[in-house]
Amino acid sequence: MKTGVRPRFNEPQLLLGGLALSLLVGALAALNPAFALVPIGLCAGFIIIRFPVVGLYLLFLGVFFLDWFARVLQVIPSASRYLTDGVLALLLVAALLRLLSGAKRLRRTPLDAPLLGLVVIGIISALGNNDPWLLTLAGFRTLFKPILLFYILVYLDLNSQTLKRLIYFLIALGLFQIPVMLVQVRLYGGGGDFVTGTLGYFATGPVTIVALSIMALLYGQAVAQSKKGRGVVFYGALGASLFIPIILGEAKAGFFMAPLMLLYLFSGNVFRYLTRVRTWLLIILFVGIFFIGVQLMPTINPRSQLVQFLQSPERIITEYDRPLEKTEGAPMSRLGDLQFAWQLVAANPFHLLFGFGPAQSVETTFLGVTGELRQTHDLGIFLGFHQLSRTLLEWGLAGLLTYLFAILAVYRAVRSRFKRGAFDDFWRGVAWSFGGITVLFVLGIYYLPIWETEVTAYIFWTCAAALWTMGARGKDGTRAYASQKHGSFDRVHRGLERK
Repeated sequence: MKTGVRPRFNEPQLLLGGLALSLLVGALAALNPAFALVPIGLCAGFIIIRFPVVGLYLLFLGVFFLDWFARVLQVIPSASRYLTDGVLALLLVAALLRLLSGAKRLRRTPLDAPLLGLVVIGIISALGNNDPWLLTLAGFRTLFKPILLFYILVYLDLNSQTLKRLIYFLIALGLFQIPVMLVQVRLYGGGGDFVTGTLGYFATGPVTIVALSIMALLYGQAVAQSKKGRGVVFYGALGASLFIPIILGEAKAGFFMAPLMLLYLFSGNVFRYLTRVRTWLLIILFVGIFFIGVQLMPTINPRSQLVQFLQSPERIITEYDRPLEKTEGAPMSRLGDLQFAWQLVAANPFHLLFGFGPAQSVETTFLGVTGELRQTHDLGIFLGFHQLSRTLLEWGLAGLLTYLFAILAVYRAVRSRFKRGAFDDFWRGVAWSFGGITVLFVLGIYYLPIWETEVTAYIFWTCAAALWTMGARGKDGTRAYASQKHGSFDRVHRGLERK
């Protein structure tokens, strides 16, 4: 399916256009170097709006590399980290232009109702707490920015091959973390907060979720290709290799999130599509590499936090546990953070239901505003350490449950479509993988601010949008949306099949 008409340019036009742009940039740079960014930005904006696929690749590259380039390597200005916001805004413009031009029509998705509910809850919370509108805007941006990618992909309505390439690109970026982290181990002499691939300092949480998400995608491909007798060992070995970033990053959450995710993926009807030999082969590949790495870790780095954790597993709960009154700038334990958040909201029924307002629990750098909750309790306490406590503080129980319902609604809609339809091996594999990624997206709220961390949230919403788009088209992935109402898909699909 074509996503638009490509303009045709001949070589002289391209040469003249490039020469004119070069002369303009040079002239402006002679006056002021900052002025040269204006035509470059306009040109980049035109390219992204006209060819949004380019913007999607830039967006994924940005969330994986910009923070690393800015904070770790320090080869670009710190403000460059916000370039991804600009790319996302341009992609939103591209999707809106296609909708307003009549090329695409308004579509109902399972995310619409819960998203509207979150907006209403956020407005009620902000008005009830008399929050500054700039602070509310900052909070809306933080929570809703990754969700926008879902709607952008739905309305761009990219063809099957383009969506496949985007997912393979995410897989490649995830696998690229392995050699980078191996080099970092050699440089820093051990694992921990500085061995986090290209995701920047103190990013062991995102690295763990990314590794497990890509592992799920690779495992799904192994299952999908098994009926043809190929790809099981290749995809299985690649998936198992992603235990390396988890072990090198010393991410303790990997010890309980990886087994739960794999248990979900191995359960249910997956066994129907694998022979017993191939099933055990996958299990051996995953579990074997994991435990080999664990056994080698004391030799590689005897002082590793991971080795200490293996000796005292209860530290997964009590790690960094400090009094609630003061933590001297370090985070409380995750359990302590949740207890403290509950004490704050439970003191007032309105706060329990609607929270203290968006962006109240963290010090946001966007628009330079800080909420009163953050200022009042800024005694060295690290508020909102993970998504569970942060959402509870800012959006209350109503917001927390509504977001969880949004995840469940998207997952059930995707599962329903792929359970009854016939799709190619790749998309069947991604659909199976999406169950494991959803498990991570829910369990991860106790581990890190997973819904607001770009790299983790973009993987979830990209897979959700791609599956929703493919599921709406049917078997061959080339049919347009036949119904505005997703609940009637099966009936419409059967009608198309009879034609």
